[in-house]
Amino acid sequence: MTSKAARRLAAAPLAAPAARLTRASAVSDQDVDVRPIDLFTKLSRTALLLDALQRECLEPHGLAFAEYSVLRILQAEPKRRLSPSRLAERIVRTTGAVTKLVDRLESAGYLERRPDENDGRAVHVRLTAAGNRLANAASRTYTAGRERVLAFLTDDEIQATMTSLDRLIELLEIDVSDVERRSR
Repeated sequence: MTSKAARRLAAAPLAAPAARLTRASAVSDQDVDVRPIDLFTKLSRTALLLDALQRECLEPHGLAFAEYSVLRILQAEPKRRLSPSRLAERIVRTTGAVTKLVDRLESAGYLERRPDENDGRAVHVRLTAAGNRLANAASRTYTAGRERVLAFLTDDEIQATMTSLDRLIELLEIDVSDVERRSR
């Protein structure tokens, strides 16, 4: 999906889809043959739509979702810092990709690299006050966007989706670990 298409999709109002939601619910109640590949097709479409929502919410703050994730992960840390390798694990990116993310965020003044107090050879990435303010502002916008979408789901639907996704994530993490182990 192009950025233009993603922005157009993200800009579409969500008040009007109530009728579409009713129609979609009626179709989902019918007996439909579901093939396993249909799950990945739906997940891929979900990922594209989620990406459009994230862009809508985060681009006004000058952030991509991966950059936002780095800021939010560091915010959640007690000392607001992590090693680059630990950060890479948390956002499921290579250390090279994290280096590029950190470089961009550091040059903008949102992060800083500091030597590890216990190991002078190691470096930690630390959130700055400006990074903290940006993360808070972006989080408010992203929260509003998520709530706008999730308002159409019941608590039971959210719980059922979370349970299913937890299981799928567990299986995907096992698969990724197996692939990494085999590639060594």
